[in-house]
Amino acid sequence: MQRGDKGKRVVRFTKRLAYIHKPDGSKFLKRWWWTYKAPVAEAVEQFQRHYKLEVDGKIGPETGHKINAVFKRQWNQRGKK
Repeated sequence: MQRGDKGKRVVRFTKRLAYIHKPDGSKFLKRWWWTYKAPVAEAVEQFQRHYKLEVDGKIGPETGHKINAVFKRQWNQRGKK
């Protein structure tokens, strides 16, 4: 996924980026998005930098897998809230 994309997949990943906390307690995104816009690309780039992935602002297989894994871990740690 990249800038300009729209739909359920964008919503799913942006909701996860809005849920995931950085070590300082802040989130990568403040809210979910329907369209992959500049704030989404910037959040993805921050996520990629933080997790030492290739920084391109796109959600490809590697970035998508890492977002899912981190989301699942934090979801379980926080008692699924």
